[in-house]
Amino acid sequence: MAGALRDGQWALIAPLIKAHKIRLNPTPEQAAYFTHCAGVARFVYNWGLAQWKSQYAAGESPSAFKLKKEFNAIKREHYPFVGEVAKDVAEGAFANLAAAFQNFFASQTGKRRGQKGKYPKFKSKKRSKLSFRLNNDKFRVADHGVYVPRLGWVNMTERLRLPGKIMGAVVSKAADWWYVAISVAVQPPESIQFPKPSVGIDLGVATVATLSDGVTFENQKVLRSELATLKRLNQELARRQQGSQRWMKTKRKVARFHKRIADKRQDFAHKMTTHISTTYRIIGVEDLHVTGMVRNRRLALSLADAGLGEIVRQLRYKAVYNGGIVQPVGRFFASSKTCSACSNRTSALALGCRQWTCATCGTANHRDLNAAKNIEGEALRLLGLSPGVATSA
Repeated sequence: MAGALRDGQWALIAPLIKAHKIRLNPTPEQAAYFTHCAGVARFVYNWGLAQWKSQYAAGESPSAFKLKKEFNAIKREHYPFVGEVAKDVAEGAFANLAAAFQNFFASQTGKRRGQKGKYPKFKSKKRSKLSFRLNNDKFRVADHGVYVPRLGWVNMTERLRLPGKIMGAVVSKAADWWYVAISVAVQPPESIQFPKPSVGIDLGVATVATLSDGVTFENQKVLRSELATLKRLNQELARRQQGSQRWMKTKRKVARFHKRIADKRQDFAHKMTTHISTTYRIIGVEDLHVTGMVRNRRLALSLADAGLGEIVRQLRYKAVYNGGIVQPVGRFFASSKTCSACSNRTSALALGCRQWTCATCGTANHRDLNAAKNIEGEALRLLGLSPGVATSA
């Protein structure tokens, strides 16, 4: 997996865990089994969380391992329905509970970056995502099929494309479709010849990414272009009686709509980040506070539609896998206000100003392209390199 180095720089120090998410084509009986497994996983998770809270209130030191032992001792007598599914399901629920508390404690102590994590909550039957885990020694993958314990072979729409050791899988449901995400430990390519040495990326709204060499990626606006359809579906849902068959049918339409939008946005992000991570060896990118940015009501929809956080996440692991480097640049670095030609900093620059002329050297700067050039230079400076050194690398 990837390890963090100085100043947020990332490099590969061990095999990288990648997941291939594949759509399944289960029969009605197999889909019912998946739903039952997801229900068992939700029940076990909620049982473990309730026991954790009660034991902690009593002054004890609970752990997922102890709770799993306690549950295994009583499940046959008190919860016989758990034995109707593979034992991986209950084990995966306790693993999820352990990860939830680990992330919560790491967030509270500052070991985990980002916003402070919230205390784990109980999973809801109506709102929680249907999913469950499978251990790597309990399932098999062959051609267009995956073998699920106590169920048999389930058809996959495509083959597993990732070569390497299978580490596990998660079966989940999105809208009306079931998916399996198979995790594989993959080795990075032996050597990649990058066509270009370095690049700076200015992330934005109208143009999602402007590169320092002039390449741009426009915002696809996949949600904004479909707002009329979403409004119609929500109006149709509001007219239905909640809980009725027609209400459930319209609710599935809304879920399929959001799934299609998410797939389009993900497809665009993957194509863009794959191109960048295989073209440039050193990638300078802004360390944006996306959560704070979306609080701006005027820009929230456009920012969410652009998916800036997902783009940066994909760039990090793809660059690491290909042998490149992603160097974050501080969010308070004045990339837009600084002239990339003479380094003179202008005192004020309105957000709507897309073109400006440097008062010192007279260079006509395009706001986004100028910012991308400054981000590239700052990233190379943080790495102790210069543009000449980076070109020869």
